[in-house]
Amino acid sequence: MGISEGEVRDALARVPHPEIDHTLVELGMVKDVVVGDGKVSVTLVLPFLGVPIVDDLVDSLRNAIKALSGDVEVEVNLAEMTQKGRETFMVTAQEAWLGT
Repeated sequence: MGISEGEVRDALARVPHPEIDHTLVELGMVKDVVVGDGKVSVTLVLPFLGVPIVDDLVDSLRNAIKALSGDVEVEVNLAEMTQKGRETFMVTAQEAWLGT
């Protein structure tokens, strides 16, 4: 495999949210990056489970990691944000939508 956790984190830090002018990392949506044994595991934290764009978000993360090494197995786990995380996400999203 030959990729480091730092390389994975750098790649994930560039993945944009498709509807908000921020990256998924900036929005607090990427957690628990683990690299080892030919596998990368990452947790995608959503403001609410079942959001309609979840497949697009998962694909974006998976593609960013696969671009580093095509032979790596990628596991994206889903979790729901805490109330505090959701509040922070919503404030950031609203500021981005309003251009402030």
